Amino acid sequence: LEPDVADYLYHSCRCAVAHAGDDPTVNPDNIDDRKRLSQDLPVMRALAERVIVDEFGINTDQEVRDQHDYEIAGFSASVGSEVVQQLKVDGVAPRRQIELPDQISIRQWCDRRYGCLEGLVPKVKGSMEGVVSVECASTDGLLKLPLYIDFREKRIHVDIEGAFISPEGGIASIHCSIDLHEFFKDLVSNGEVEVFDTTTGTCLGRKDANIPVNIDPAGTMDNIDRLIADLKERSRQLAEVGNQEK
Repeated sequence: LEPDVADYLYHSCRCAVAHAGDDPTVNPDNIDDRKRLSQDLPVMRALAERVIVDEFGINTDQEVRDQHDYEIAGFSASVGSEVVQQLKVDGVAPRRQIELPDQISIRQWCDRRYGCLEGLVPKVKGSMEGVVSVECASTDGLLKLPLYIDFREKRIHVDIEGAFISPEGGIASIHCSIDLHEFFKDLVSNGEVEVFDTTTGTCLGRKDANIPVNIDPAGTMDNIDRLIADLKERSRQLAEVGNQEK
């Protein structure tokens, strides 16, 4: 055992390698010296990591994941620190004070885009217990999609099941439904949801990989593929009828 770990690591490890002309010295080509350095390395790495956190304020990967500020970081910046604090403490804030970008796009990691989820217009519906409810509407009025931003728990939730697609759009409505099914299919496949400011390209929030539970992944994929195939066939039939009427 070493009575002074810091002195040992500095003189017998660091200096012994860097200044080979002074005693003590370490020869990395010597098997015994290499074994000793290898055993000491985890301690040195852990101490270096701690210094980086304490002195420079840079969190470790695990701390970043535990705090998951990244999930709502862009939304927090858009809303502003005062309103975010009000939502955390009081649970509510006036709708007019909750400022969001003019248009947002809901995508998945690796820049996977879905037509009807691009350029949605967000409208704040209200807030409760730190959660801001947002209605995201397509510019053509065919789609309305609920989005929830939880400033207390630092979470976002895209409510695909709560989406409403107007049947008045004909083929456009069908294509919108296909987009949502494609989105859900990718989500089941460990998808990572990302929300962007459409105009600036700023990432407003991103979720970790989705881990589905209590489902049959293969069966779910097959069902989604069948639904998409049926929707595409309906779209084709409507297009043929439209061409015949012309």
